Amino acid sequence: MTHKLKFDKLLIAALKPEWSFLKQDFTIKQTAQHNNLYQITDFSDTYLLQTGSGMANAQSSLQNLMTHFIPSSVLHFGTAGSLDAKIKPEDLFLPHDIRHNAETLSIDSNLLSQITSFLNEQEITHHEGTLLTVKEALINQDQKQAAAKQEQAHAVDMESFILAKLCQEKGIAYHSVRAIFDSIEDDIENLGQPYDNKGDVKATKLVTNLVKSPKLIIQLPALQKRHQRICQKLRKVIHFYLRTSV
Repeated sequence: MTHKLKFDKLLIAALKPEWSFLKQDFTIKQTAQHNNLYQITDFSDTYLLQTGSGMANAQSSLQNLMTHFIPSSVLHFGTAGSLDAKIKPEDLFLPHDIRHNAETLSIDSNLLSQITSFLNEQEITHHEGTLLTVKEALINQDQKQAAAKQEQAHAVDMESFILAKLCQEKGIAYHSVRAIFDSIEDDIENLGQPYDNKGDVKATKLVTNLVKSPKLIIQLPALQKRHQRICQKLRKVIHFYLRTSV
């Protein structure tokens, strides 16, 4: 039987742009065991896993990790889309349950309440509700409105459900904090996905998207600023998590 190493905290993000800002704050080193697992050396027994986009990549990445390592708790963070007109871009969203294909998982209430209290103290706009995880991105208003009505969900992403399920099966405290990137009215079809399966940005894919949709060149500065502001809010939550006993 393979011995599994237990460690304290695990951060999970799908894409490198969702976590690379942490390099400004901490010393982060890629591990020899897994090329998508990074150690945050400023804290004992603390790691970061980059899964790649989508449920299949998220499932494979976490399952491979858990053959050798078992964390005590997980904070999964990144961007999501709004399915509620009241939830705007740059707001934070804290799911109290996560839904996929009519199955619903409840989220660890202890970690949720601690993060909620922290955000209240920091006066950071946030919302709670149901997070829908989908296999294919919802890219326009019609798709988002249909999903909101059918699933009674408030935000949507592509990884949280399977990660929460795997953690619950292993008795690992899990929470997901999503930063809203696009509103329910936004059409994000032209953005494409300029990432490889590991979640790294590929310049060739980005150039291809720009060639297909030249208007993106005009939109990119505003989207980049939105991303930067999102990262600043996520940074505060992550610092709180890493310095808090959960």
